[in-house]
Amino acid sequence: MSRGFRAMPYLVEPAKSGRSTCKVSKEVIEKGELRFGSFTEICGHGSYHWRKLKCISNKQVANVESKLGGFAGVGGFDVLSSAEQTKFRKAFEAAKKSGELKVKAKAKAVTAKAKMKAKHAAARIKAKEAKVKVKGKSADKATVKTAVTAKTLVALPCARDGAGKSFLGGVGVERATRLTRPNSLEQHHFLDLAKSGEWYDVRKLLDVSPHLINVQPAGRWSALHQAAVQGDAEVVTMLLDRRADLGVQTKDGKTPVELARLSVAHLFSGGERAQKRRKRHV
Repeated sequence: MSRGFRAMPYLVEPAKSGRSTCKVSKEVIEKGELRFGSFTEICGHGSYHWRKLKCISNKQVANVESKLGGFAGVGGFDVLSSAEQTKFRKAFEAAKKSGELKVKAKAKAVTAKAKMKAKHAAARIKAKEAKVKVKGKSADKATVKTAVTAKTLVALPCARDGAGKSFLGGVGVERATRLTRPNSLEQHHFLDLAKSGEWYDVRKLLDVSPHLINVQPAGRWSALHQAAVQGDAEVVTMLLDRRADLGVQTKDGKTPVELARLSVAHLFSGGERAQKRRKRHV
């Protein structure tokens, strides 16, 4: 190789021995096999980093075209045989095509990613708008209810029709009765309704989940305790008819009878009457 060739940024030539290896694949470049080299200079000393023709990169192709005008400008190309020139040209064109395909694939992936981000952003905006819209609804038009499924109660907006019938997610609660015991979250929700005096909602929840009648999660007051303290005779009667336990106690040992207002105290006085009322539902 002449000194002029060594000064070229890129060089193609048949390997003079079998000692060189491909920088990319680490394979041995056999003697006489065409190899492609890129010139690298470090601390005043320069050498070629060799590659097999199949390992020519798209970046090298772009550099050759911009600096040398194409594969014919690569050092050593003009002294190759016709067959070797054809082989190098095909390898160069294959590397160029492969690079173009990679660029297109990358651009396509970037476009797809951008579309996906835009789609997710639109979905978040839509969800946020829907959330704001739900928050803005009047309490008279929609109240938070517990929807009954085969496994759990889920809080959903519940509307009432003209007859006062309650619908959970569009299905009347009278159609389903839950047989499994409610979880702690559902029990607290039920007692919150009782504490705030929302007895219509309490009644509907008892229709679908009778096990709520005597629940006391974390030692809270039962629904009967709340009704007794509030002095609502109709509600006390309804709870007793649903087998509310007269013996349930608060954390300090108080029963509903002990907390009852005078207006409802007489409903607790007839022990036998309450017992008979319960037996009708056994």
